[in-house]
Amino acid sequence: MHCPHCQAILPSNAKFCGQCGQRVGKDCPTCGMANPPESKFCVECGAALSTVSAGSTSPDPLLEADKANIISQGERRHLTILFADLTGYTRMMETFDPEDVQALMASIIRSSIQIIGTYNGHIERIIGDEMLVIFGLPVAHEDDAIRAIKAAREIHATIMRLQPKSIPLAQPLTMHTGINTGLVVTAHSIPVDGTYGLSGDAVNIASRLSDMARPDEILVGPETYRQAFGFFDFESKAAMEIQGKAKPISVYAVKDERTRPLTGQRNLNLAAALIGRQTELEVLRSAMQALKNGEGSIISIIGEAGTGKSRLLYEFEKEQAGKHINWITGYAFAHTQPVPFFPLVGIVRRWLDLDGSATAEEMSAGIAKRVGALLDPRPRKFPSFRG
Repeated sequence: MHCPHCQAILPSNAKFCGQCGQRVGKDCPTCGMANPPESKFCVECGAALSTVSAGSTSPDPLLEADKANIISQGERRHLTILFADLTGYTRMMETFDPEDVQALMASIIRSSIQIIGTYNGHIERIIGDEMLVIFGLPVAHEDDAIRAIKAAREIHATIMRLQPKSIPLAQPLTMHTGINTGLVVTAHSIPVDGTYGLSGDAVNIASRLSDMARPDEILVGPETYRQAFGFFDFESKAAMEIQGKAKPISVYAVKDERTRPLTGQRNLNLAAALIGRQTELEVLRSAMQALKNGEGSIISIIGEAGTGKSRLLYEFEKEQAGKHINWITGYAFAHTQPVPFFPLVGIVRRWLDLDGSATAEEMSAGIAKRVGALLDPRPRKFPSFRG
């Protein structure tokens, strides 16, 4: 298969060109799904991809007019924008063979596309070493800002581990990234040539943040910070002057991901007393007393969003503080739906005193420590963790 934009030879299942970064295939006018070039119907929703009628050699003018009308309609969307650049790309192009550098970039792009797809991001544009990615199109998620930061952190970590054989590097490869959330206007309601045609202040700010970021640094704007602050540790930067902005904006650098995310408004400011939940608190207290007597139980707390489920648990955990209770919490988020047993994995990791960045050796040591204490106080040898 050849890329329709640059004619590069591609594997038959390619969705993006490894040379020019453009989307290959047909975008469904109904759902926006990318389909192989030879497809006649969308693999996602079954809509027809070709406007040529059977037995005819010319498109139906009415269908073409409808499609042109749909494409011309833009949308106002609240999106999270990610700009990422490879540090030192220009210097590498000057120092090393351009073909070797392009091969390296193809490897970086492949890895990045896989990571971005995991978090349901859409690659709007790839030019040279620059990637523009959007989160919130074609489908918006409540945690798009969190998905963008997670994707950026994984891309940074993956790129640093690359060891190109044809390019001797004095230091690891690094990316620098800017992320911003805000109102964006799209030129098209469905992607044309793989792009929506974005414009707006939020896009410009994300680009400026990427330019200002240091090697291996992720800078985010104030709205991205507001939506993700409970899931990551941030370093507040001095307010920065952004070209085209009348006033400086607050900027934050992403540091680490929190092992216990702070979710809900309860972590912002809790000054009001808990009212109307004494019955539920008594149920939890009775279950805790039964647990001390060796009787376990399972309690489900069910309610609509905003009815105080998280606040109830917060108050119960707070009043049990200092009573030698080992709290182990597992979390389920929108972006973890494709991950099997994600809450259970989190519980096991916390029981082993490990975070998401633990190495294989650290995981083996944690298993040996915890499981060994349960089975036998004497030292035992455990097999090394693989995978």
